[in-house]
Amino acid sequence: MLEISTYQDKDSWAGGYYELAIELHPDGDTKRLINALEILCGLDEVNELYESELDYKVKATVVPNSIDEESSCRLYTTINLPDNTIIGAVIIILRIEGEADLISLSIPIGMLGRIYPIDYGTEFSINYKFNDWQKSFDEFLISIAEKLYILEPFNLGTIGWEVLAEINQSEITASEIETAKTPILIPSDLDKELQVERKSAELANGLRLYLPIEEDIN
Repeated sequence: MLEISTYQDKDSWAGGYYELAIELHPDGDTKRLINALEILCGLDEVNELYESELDYKVKATVVPNSIDEESSCRLYTTINLPDNTIIGAVIIILRIEGEADLISLSIPIGMLGRIYPIDYGTEFSINYKFNDWQKSFDEFLISIAEKLYILEPFNLGTIGWEVLAEINQSEITASEIETAKTPILIPSDLDKELQVERKSAELANGLRLYLPIEEDIN
C-alpha cells in the first residue's frame, strides 16, 4: 500500500515525469478520447482516480464524460507494478485546437526514486546506460500500451522522460525512428508509409515497436 503521506509529499512529485505518451489523430474526436481514457483507467494496472493528489484515499472520482476541445486536465491515480509495488501516477490529457489529442500515463521521478536508483548521467537525462531498471520498466509500460491499442488503436506512442511534448504523428520521420533513444510505438500502416529500415517487433493488432538503438540500451 502507498501511504497517504508519501503520495501527498511534494518531493514525490518532483523531478518531472517518466511517461507513456500516446497521440489520437485526427484532432477533436471527443468520443474517441473518452473511450481511450476509460480503457486506460479500466486496466488492472490502474487504480482509483482522484482530481488532486490531496484527494488520495479520501475522495475518488471517475473519467469525465466530456473534455473541452482546447484544454488540459489531470487524473491522479496509482498503478500496480509487476512485483505488486504500488506507485503514484497522473494521467494527463492535453487538447489543442487543430492538433491531435494527447494522453500520457506519467509517473513522477520522485515516486520512481523511492523504488529505483535514479542516475541522470553526464547529460542530465535518464538514460539506459546509467539506469538498470529502465528497460524492465519500459516493458511494463509497453504492455499497457499494447492493451490499450487492442481496444482503442492510437496513432503514435512513445515512452521516456518528459516525452509528452515531443510526440507528433504528423511530423515524425523514418530518420527520427532510426535514431530514437526511447521506445516508439506506431501502427502498421504508418510503419509501411515511413519505410523504416531498422528492425521492429510486432505487437498485438499490428502495432510496431521500435526499441532504442543498441548503444543507448547497453
